[in-house]
Amino acid sequence: MNKKTKKIIMIMLTVLLFLTIIPFVLCSIIYEVYFGKGYDTREEWRYEITDFAGLKQERYPFTSDDGQMLIGYKFYKEHQDIKGTLVFAHGLGCGGYNTYMDLINYFAGNGFFVFAYDATGHDESEGDSVHGIPQGVIDLLYAIDFVEENEDFQHLPVVLLGHSWGGYAVCNVLNEHPEVKAVVSMAGFNTSADLIKIECERHAGKIADIAVPYMKLYEKLRFGKYASDSALTGFEKSEACVMIVQSSDDTIVPPEYGYDIYYERYKDDDRFIFREYHNRAHKYVYSSEASMEYMKDIHSKLNEYEKSLDHKISTEEKVSWVNANLDRAKYAGKPDDELMGEILELYEKAIAGN
Repeated sequence: MNKKTKKIIMIMLTVLLFLTIIPFVLCSIIYEVYFGKGYDTREEWRYEITDFAGLKQERYPFTSDDGQMLIGYKFYKEHQDIKGTLVFAHGLGCGGYNTYMDLINYFAGNGFFVFAYDATGHDESEGDSVHGIPQGVIDLLYAIDFVEENEDFQHLPVVLLGHSWGGYAVCNVLNEHPEVKAVVSMAGFNTSADLIKIECERHAGKIADIAVPYMKLYEKLRFGKYASDSALTGFEKSEACVMIVQSSDDTIVPPEYGYDIYYERYKDDDRFIFREYHNRAHKYVYSSEASMEYMKDIHSKLNEYEKSLDHKISTEEKVSWVNANLDRAKYAGKPDDELMGEILELYEKAIAGN
């Protein structure tokens, strides 16, 4: 091999390095920055079991894919005829299931065992980080396995409910659990790649077009098929009844990454119900108008209190302020009654029809 040929090869290898390996390494680091950390529920906003009259809980540890221990709870109210088990999947970034105790309480009070758990890297569960977007599907898969095999849940029919990351998970898990009777996805997205794109565009604009393929490759190497599955493929593998809930002004998970895709394909399918709101954004998509306004007012007053201090507010100060000012009855009663009734009806019909 002559010197000229060697030089050409070195140039080509250098170009290859800069065009593939270095961008891949950088994008894998960015992925870990976005999705490789854990989340705990903020202490000032934690619900207590005593916030909900008559609500009971039993603790159930179970393992996920790498042997990490996840902590789940069965929530229920006594003296009810139990119709089924609702497995709940929480969102990403605000801690575990505790953020959604108002939802859990509603369905526990309407004839369901509710199994809610902290996903990997959240609150009580093990894991130094979330691991990645598809981990939400994997943890849910193990949660459903646990419930279906545990005698304490009486081998009841299973329905699912999830918000945001959880909304993505409850639809995607149908690829592995087609026997689920019904699914409700609130503000969810179709694929893990969708959330990667959303986050990249939010933080890097047009650079996302370059970064997303490398991040998808990194995720594929880590999670295999779970990085490629979608809600759409899950819907096709299952006969579950499905409700999709979204607010058109959601900027965290815009409708074009989930709701619009599903509506375009299934708007004429009787198996699907679509509920679109226009002023609930992301975290209030299932809340009543009154509770949404109340919570916005509370957060605004807390912000004003923070600004009045001559130092950065501590967690203890936040907890103290919230305890002194929050109406816990209003905080515990946030869900929209009409929407909850429609979801309950969907679950009951799906269970009765199978």
